[in-house]
Amino acid sequence: MAHNFHKVITRPKKPPEQWAHIDRSQAIEKWGRMRETTTEHFKFTPRTTLYAFFWAFVVPFGVYSLVKWERRRKDRLAGREERPLL
Repeated sequence: MAHNFHKVITRPKKPPEQWAHIDRSQAIEKWGRMRETTTEHFKFTPRTTLYAFFWAFVVPFGVYSLVKWERRRKDRLAGREERPLL
């Protein structure tokens, strides 16, 4: 004789979001809304323009110069001809 097993589904009496009290801070909610809509609130100011220039041009050029200098130094110490980086 085959046994029939019935799947018992147990559901909580209330949804999970009601299991605990959520204390919502207005400051955190405002920060979250601003974070999610950055493109609507962003404005180019002298400060943000300077940051954009710094991270887009100064940092990559600095890294390139450092790598180039180190490669030249190692070539000179090894007695090889200096090779172009790019």
